[in-house]
Amino acid sequence: MNKRERYTKETMSEYVAILYNRFMDKNFVTQLIQYMILADEKNELNFNIHRFRMFKGLFRNFGIDLMDHFMEQLDILIHEKMIEKQEGCHRVAAEIVAGMIRGSKYWTLEMLKKLWQKLIPFLNEVCTNLSPETLSCWDSCFKFGM
Repeated sequence: MNKRERYTKETMSEYVAILYNRFMDKNFVTQLIQYMILADEKNELNFNIHRFRMFKGLFRNFGIDLMDHFMEQLDILIHEKMIEKQEGCHRVAAEIVAGMIRGSKYWTLEMLKKLWQKLIPFLNEVCTNLSPETLSCWDSCFKFGM
């Protein structure tokens, strides 16, 4: 069964705790995501495999602890009203979701149940409201997430 050991507050080193505390800070997560959206506007607009791997590592190592901050941001991203930002917002959301799914590979069954209870309604909403501009990033999300 899934026996990979995850970091806990009691077992993580001080260096790992720095990362953990940063990503547990809601303001940091919000600023990071906004930066990713702005960076996308200047460069090419493709699914970023490096960001996907970063999110995968975060969720793999820290488990479900980060999920609530990111789910809140995901909801904001897919409801972006400015047409110019929608594609970048959906791309970043797709990278986070793909990382969340792949990073959950060694989670306990309880953690997986909590994840999918939140992710299924979110993905239903995403799939219901897909546009031609956002289809490719969600396609990549499912390709890399599975």
